[in-house]
Amino acid sequence: MRLRVAALLWWSCISSLLLAQQPVQEPGNSPVEMLRIVQIDDSLLSQFIDDRNMDDEREPLLRVLFRLPAFSQVDLDRWTKTTIDWPKITDTPALARFEVLEIRGRVQNIAKQTVLPELTQRLGFSEYFQLIVSHDNTTSIVFVRNLPVHWISAMANGSEIQESVRIQGLLLKRNGRTLLFAAKHVGWFPDRPSEELHVSSDLVMLSQLGVDTSRLTDIQHRASMKGGDRESFYQLIAAVHHSESTQFAKLGRREFEISRMIKTPQNVVGELYTLHGLARRAVRINVDDADIRERFGIDHYWEIEVFLPMEKPVRFVDEQNAEGKVFNDYPFVVCVPELPTNMETGDDIRVPISFSGFFFKLWAYRTQFMEEMQTANAKPAMQLSPLLIGPTVVPDVAPPAESQVSLIIAGVFTGCLLLIWFLLWRASIQDRKRSKSLFEKNLPSDASFENLTKND
Repeated sequence: MRLRVAALLWWSCISSLLLAQQPVQEPGNSPVEMLRIVQIDDSLLSQFIDDRNMDDEREPLLRVLFRLPAFSQVDLDRWTKTTIDWPKITDTPALARFEVLEIRGRVQNIAKQTVLPELTQRLGFSEYFQLIVSHDNTTSIVFVRNLPVHWISAMANGSEIQESVRIQGLLLKRNGRTLLFAAKHVGWFPDRPSEELHVSSDLVMLSQLGVDTSRLTDIQHRASMKGGDRESFYQLIAAVHHSESTQFAKLGRREFEISRMIKTPQNVVGELYTLHGLARRAVRINVDDADIRERFGIDHYWEIEVFLPMEKPVRFVDEQNAEGKVFNDYPFVVCVPELPTNMETGDDIRVPISFSGFFFKLWAYRTQFMEEMQTANAKPAMQLSPLLIGPTVVPDVAPPAESQVSLIIAGVFTGCLLLIWFLLWRASIQDRKRSKSLFEKNLPSDASFENLTKND
C-alpha cells in the first residue's frame, strides 16, 4: 500500500513538471485560429456550405455559439471589419468567411430556437435566438445565445422588438442573398425612448455617445466594482471624455432622491444629474489593464468624493446599527476622465464644485467613517454611495445649495433685526418729542423758577 501511494505521489510530481514545461497557448491572431484553439477544427467549419438548408448545419452552429464566449472583447474589436462591401461579400462569401464583420442596423424579427435535450447537457444552454437584421440596404440573419434583458421581458408580453443594434458577427455562410452570422453579444443602441423597454431620453443620449445600453443591466449594485461593471464603466468614461460638458449641465436634473438611489438604484442607472457639493477627496486612478488602454485610449481617470447637502436630515438604519446614522449631507462619488488644471487634489480637500454626470451604480466601498461606526464582531462596514460618471467637475464660485439657504436665512434674520431696530429708534424719537412737548406746557415762569432756586 505504501509503495502504491509513493508511486502515485512520484507520478503526480512528474506530471506537474511536464505540464509546467508545456508552452501556454496564446490567443489566436485571427478568428479562425481562435476557433481552432477552442476546438472548432476545419472539419467542423467545412460543414457550413453556402445556399444549403441551415437545418443540416444545426450542430456545427451550436458548437460555434458554445465557444464564442471564449473570444475576448479586445480580440473582437481588433478583428472586426467596419468598412464592408456588402454586395461583394454576398456575391462571394468565401472572401470573408469566418471573419468578424460589424453589422449596424435594426432588428426586424426575433425567433427563439430550442436546443435538443441531449445537446443541452453537453453545451450548457437550452435555447438561442435568430435575429433578422436590416442594414446597409441588405438583410442578414444573426444567431446569438442571449438578448438584452428588457427585450426578453417585452417579448414575453407579446411585443415585437425593432431596435437599433451593433453586432460583431462571425460570418458563417450565405443562404440565397442573405448572409448568416454567429455572434457573442448584441449591442443595443436605442434611438427613441420606450417605457416598455425602460429606455429614457437620457439612455438615448448615452447610446448616441456610443454606450451599449444592454450592458447596463449587468451592473452589480451595493457591491464593489465587479466584472459585470467593467465594460459599461469604461464605455461611459470614454463616451463622456470628448463630449461637451456644458450641454450636460443644461440637461441634467437639479434635484435627486437619495432614497430612490439607495432602494432601487437599477431604476436610476443612466439618469443625468447636474449637482453642487463640497469635494473632500480627489485622487487619480491609473488604468493598468492593457485591453482598456488599447480599446478606449484610457490610461487614468479621477475619483472624487463629494458631499451633497440634504434638504432634510436622512437617517439610515441597518442590521449593524439599529439606531441608524443621520446624514445632513451625503457622500457621492464622481468619476471623470479629466480635472481642471487649477483644481486642488488629494485625500483631504474642501473644494466647492459643480458637476454633471450619469448615475452608474450604488457603490459599496470602505471608508474610515464606516469603520469607526462598525460594532465588534460585525461584518466589515461598507459605505453605500451613488457613483456618477461625467466629463469633468468645475470649482464652484457660488457656495453649495446648503450654504445658499443659510445665507438667505441669515439675510432675512438680519433684515428683521434692522427693521426692529428702525421701529424702536423711530418710537424713541417720537417719545422724546412727546416728552418735550409735555414739559414745555408745564414749564414755570422765569420768576417762579428763580424763587425756587433761591429757596433751595
